[in-house]
Amino acid sequence: MSCRRVIMVGTPVDGQGGMSAVSAAYRDGGLFDQYRIIYVSPVGYGSRFHKMAAALVAAFRFLGALLFCRVGLVHVHVASGISFWRKAFFVLLAYSFFRPVILHVHGGNFVEFFANLPSIGQRFVRWLFGRARNIVVLSQAWVGRLEGIVSPSKCVVIENPVIPPLTTHKIKDASGEVVFVFLGRLEKDKGVYDLLAAFADVVRVFPCARLVLCGNGELDVCQRRAADLGITDKVVFPGWVVGEEKQRLLRESDVFVLPSHIEGLPISMLEAMSFGLPVVICPVGSIPETIQNQAEALFVPVGDVWALSAAMLNLAQDPALRIDMGRRGETKFCESYSVQSVLPRICDLYEKILGNNAIGSK
Repeated sequence: MSCRRVIMVGTPVDGQGGMSAVSAAYRDGGLFDQYRIIYVSPVGYGSRFHKMAAALVAAFRFLGALLFCRVGLVHVHVASGISFWRKAFFVLLAYSFFRPVILHVHGGNFVEFFANLPSIGQRFVRWLFGRARNIVVLSQAWVGRLEGIVSPSKCVVIENPVIPPLTTHKIKDASGEVVFVFLGRLEKDKGVYDLLAAFADVVRVFPCARLVLCGNGELDVCQRRAADLGITDKVVFPGWVVGEEKQRLLRESDVFVLPSHIEGLPISMLEAMSFGLPVVICPVGSIPETIQNQAEALFVPVGDVWALSAAMLNLAQDPALRIDMGRRGETKFCESYSVQSVLPRICDLYEKILGNNAIGSK
């Protein structure tokens, strides 16, 4: 009988970041049950000891699954930097057991990561990708970007899925305070310092505004920057938010802002769209293929504080525009990015590799 089980390797499924959110959406959408997925995460938090322990436990679990479970497929989520090298070990182990592998590329700067490797590193990446059964990418543009690494014929475009809101959201009173929300790490690459500077310009013209910066990272630096700009009373730092707290903040917000310098396909943007929020964002990574400028979003050039503040002010002063853009974004989300629309494509890919025998055979 055929092997139907799948091992998935990624960051902790209930951890922080977009890769964890994707895995959580797969789980909550029923994929883990359907294919009896064994989820392995070599990523640990805290001390060096805890990180090493997590990696060792993951390695033993992975090896045990290959030896004692009827595993027919290994699905590995990879990004750039240390994330890639950490996951490469598991890919090599799967190859040594002659298991087919799907590599799922998330990092928005993976091509730059590859370009900066020495020639031997580049040859290794090409070999690793070349042996994979398929490479999952987040948009059609990424097929072209990876052409120097792997054949386009191996690439399959599957967007990131998001679980829709638990409750129906209501359109806020357009006459009240306008709340801008940011979800992500508080760091330069996410454009958070551009956002603080732009928001300072916004409140000088439109005082009835508030900025909610959700995330961890360079919190102290961001708080000092807000103080230097004189906007401390207008900026809230709730930390990293998940679950109902995140949903509450999205329900209470009016505009989602993510002026990242580097992105793949940000889960936070898709979550905001699911709540009917208009988006202010930089057109990097797969974003231009996901949403349209002047339709669901306002695009601003990377690092352009003036353009960012102008876009935010435009939405702050035009409630009708906010509502129209938000509705367009919610419609696009439901059609293309909800877990119900994305999971069938993952299942189709799995079935092409696993075959069509009854799920659950051993």
